[in-house]
Amino acid sequence: MTDKKDQIMFTINGHEVAVKNNQTILQAAVEAKIHIPHLCSDPRFKKEDGHCGLCVVEIVNEDRCVQSCVTNVQEKMV
Repeated sequence: MTDKKDQIMFTINGHEVAVKNNQTILQAAVEAKIHIPHLCSDPRFKKEDGHCGLCVVEIVNEDRCVQSCVTNVQEKMV
């Protein structure tokens, strides 16, 4: 079980969730059972590198969309 001090809170699709620190948005979404379309995390590929661009997400108060597979969750991110 993860210690509370190793968790951060963020909001995804209107759901506030606690996730492990240093997780990507995509990893956190998968754990929260929220689907983000993606290809690069397919085990047949060598690594998640944001190359396919399918998993882009919008972050409140950010100028641009980001690839969820290479962007870490931050405390209070929406």
